[in-house]
Amino acid sequence: MRALLQRVTSASVTIDGKVVGRIGPGLLALVGVCEDDAKADSDWIISRMLGVRLWPEPAPADGGEPREWRTNVVDLVDPTTGAPGEVLVVSQFTLYGGLKKGNKPDFHRAMAPADARAIFDGVLDGVRAGMRKKGGAGAAAGAGAGAAATAEADGAPVDRVATGEFGAMMQVALVNDGPVTLMLDSRNKGNADPSGSA
Repeated sequence: MRALLQRVTSASVTIDGKVVGRIGPGLLALVGVCEDDAKADSDWIISRMLGVRLWPEPAPADGGEPREWRTNVVDLVDPTTGAPGEVLVVSQFTLYGGLKKGNKPDFHRAMAPADARAIFDGVLDGVRAGMRKKGGAGAAAGAGAGAAATAEADGAPVDRVATGEFGAMMQVALVNDGPVTLMLDSRNKGNADPSGSA
């Protein structure tokens, strides 16, 4: 399984001219399912996606400079609005595209859509569960500063995860913050090589 992660200030996905998913500051994850992926691959991707520290720490009370690469999306709180971090998860089988036979992409390593959908839905469920686990921490830090923070403080669950529609033609818009982009590959748990040749 592969996931292309991008740190964003905002992102959205549109289908047939209608925005179906939108987030503020957080993580855009494009997820591709390989032909022989199993639950272990999904679990690793979910764990890394939610654990990777792509943001600086909150500003220190002493007024010093915050250290980079200290905060993950689960614990992210927007310093301006107090809103918790969000995740937009979009299926993208083309992460398993190859060009070994010329200029036409070959997607034979991607799992068949019927099977891939169930695995992708499992990833989405896992990300939602992970974002709820520590949601209260982010809400407490920004309590009263935003609608999501207020709702969580009142005990109502807030869905901090958005998605598109599996298998649909989608337009994804984003503002990459940094830019920061990282590829995860469950078969190459170090630095993933998108070509699959590593």
